[in-house]
Amino acid sequence: MQLKESITQKLLKTTFYIYIIITVTVTFIHFYGEYSYTKEKVIKELEIIQATFTPSLSKAIWDLSSNQVNAILKGMVELPQVVGIKLEDTNGKKLGMAGIIIDKHGKTVLVDKSKNLISTKNQGLLEHQFIISHVAAGKKSILANAIIYSSPDFIFQRVKVGFLFVVINAIIKTIAFWLLFLWVGRIILTRPLKKLTNAVTNLNLEKIEYQKIDLKNSSQNELKMLEISFNKMVQNIYKSRSSLDQTNRNLEKIVDERTKKLKTVNEELVQKNIELKAIFQAFPDLYFWLGLDGTIIGFQTTQFSDLYIPPEEFIHKKMQDILPPEIGKKMELAFNRVKEGESLVQIDYSLPVPSGEKYFEARILLLLEKQLFVVVRDMTVRQKIQKELLLAKEKAESSNIAKSEFLANMSHEIRTPISGIIGMIEMIISIEEKKETLDSLKLIKDRSWSLLRLINDILDFSKIESGKLDFVEKTMNLRDLMNSLHEEQKRIINEKRLDFRLIIEENVPEFIIGDPDRLSQVLKNLLTNAIKFTEKGYISIKVKVQKEKPLSLLFSVKDTGMGIPEKRISELFKKFVQLDSSYSKKYQGTGLGLAISKRLVEIMGGKIWVESSENIGSTFYFTVEFKTVEKHNQLKKMIDDDKFLKIKNTSRILFAEDDDLNRKSTKHFLEKAGHKVKAVSNGKEVINEFTKEKYDLIT
Repeated sequence: MQLKESITQKLLKTTFYIYIIITVTVTFIHFYGEYSYTKEKVIKELEIIQATFTPSLSKAIWDLSSNQVNAILKGMVELPQVVGIKLEDTNGKKLGMAGIIIDKHGKTVLVDKSKNLISTKNQGLLEHQFIISHVAAGKKSILANAIIYSSPDFIFQRVKVGFLFVVINAIIKTIAFWLLFLWVGRIILTRPLKKLTNAVTNLNLEKIEYQKIDLKNSSQNELKMLEISFNKMVQNIYKSRSSLDQTNRNLEKIVDERTKKLKTVNEELVQKNIELKAIFQAFPDLYFWLGLDGTIIGFQTTQFSDLYIPPEEFIHKKMQDILPPEIGKKMELAFNRVKEGESLVQIDYSLPVPSGEKYFEARILLLLEKQLFVVVRDMTVRQKIQKELLLAKEKAESSNIAKSEFLANMSHEIRTPISGIIGMIEMIISIEEKKETLDSLKLIKDRSWSLLRLINDILDFSKIESGKLDFVEKTMNLRDLMNSLHEEQKRIINEKRLDFRLIIEENVPEFIIGDPDRLSQVLKNLLTNAIKFTEKGYISIKVKVQKEKPLSLLFSVKDTGMGIPEKRISELFKKFVQLDSSYSKKYQGTGLGLAISKRLVEIMGGKIWVESSENIGSTFYFTVEFKTVEKHNQLKKMIDDDKFLKIKNTSRILFAEDDDLNRKSTKHFLEKAGHKVKAVSNGKEVINEFTKEKYDLIT
């Protein structure tokens, strides 16, 4: 490569240009200083001229001798320092002028012999102003204002010779400095740099180990550092080349090995492609490879009859454009969802194909963020099966609802005979005296009650499922309800020697509005379970306010019984679920009590849950929403004052009961209590009897 300009030459040029700029600047400053100095001298000379001519001018003006004034002015203009002079009185009137002056318009003019003003090109006149005065009788009077004009050319003529000498001196210095710097630069910089440049330019990598330079420079300067760095670079290149040769040999070996592996992998990929193609052909699905915009790049299928249109009509076209508009829009939305990050999107649609109207399921996913992959499966057969299953399910549900409605409607007919049997047993117990017979009757009565509870659970659950369970809101005394519940179970609690604790917090209202029967049913289910599964310890019922507006009460039934395994808690409120077969053998039941309780609590606006530890005990919690009785104090007073209907000790009672056993047993117990009773079988007979006699209570 040809070297156009060396660093030394560039450095010399730059230095020379800088020196020229500095020299010119210094010369200009020197000239300006000399000019300013000469100008000051000229001004002083003008002051001397002023002092010389002022007395004569003052006398001539005082004497009003214009000829003498003009003669003096002409004499002043003859001086080399003065090019013109102008006199004006204190009112601005011209008294005399000569030479080149500046008129009142600021223009430079020449005064000729006839006192005419002629325009001239002279510009930049130097002005010196002074006052001419006269002293008479000790009083000083100003006679005129005078202006002496001097030319800058006069000043320049004085400094011209000195400036020329300065310029010649600067040129001689510049040439001498340039020659000296050029000679020094060639010795110190140009030769070593040229030698170094030639060494770098002619560097031979084949014989790099023999190429070194010696700049014959003993000073520890930049050139010496370049020499050392170059020699080190040569050594490093030699070492690197040796290492590079070894690396090349290793790379060649690795490339050979990789080539063999790639060949093997390529063969395996070919085999995999063959296998994958066979798999695609084995399945009856349609496979489409699409660009990110939905353009169909390729497809695979064995079921050409499932294609909406022939391949030549859809290849390289957007799938959403060739499908019917509604399906195309669904497909495009699915593409966008996949591109936005969803791993898999599934859509269903029906489409007329050559083989007929079919239902399809399309699954869309993203391949390596570059392609969309769509798998389309024929769901026609499955759709048909699902419709048939749905129809069968609806029929089964209809049958189940019909069964539940039947059981709900038959509840009275089912319960009445059992209630009559229990009533008759209690009537016989009340008149039987033999102990053996009484024990047998009590056993029959207990089993009858168990059967009635079982029937009640089944019938209540059927009513819940059929939606025919009635809820009646009325005012109730919560404490009386809880005490009544305890009285019902008191005998069994005492028989098992268990402690019973009833805790109702003080802020719980005494009177509330709700369904006392359903609340009692839930509490009875939980309490009987607690009694059944507790052999020792205690059972407690606690009531507290969970929320005041609207009123929500929290009930808890706690026992120290066998507890519930943690893995079974989640199944506890499902219908027909019991802990296990061993428990069900020892503890009889339908497995419906908790399921019914859960449904009742939910209908009453609450929820139910349990906390339990095996072999320690269980606590069942549930919440129920109630309405508050605003004037409960008045209600309590009415009850205390016997303003509600109460049956007298001896009353005449008329009641109707269509079941013979129930009618007979009820009449027996009312008469045993001391009342006069008339029992009839229907409402019509009640009306007939009511017209004949007066009764205290009709039911």
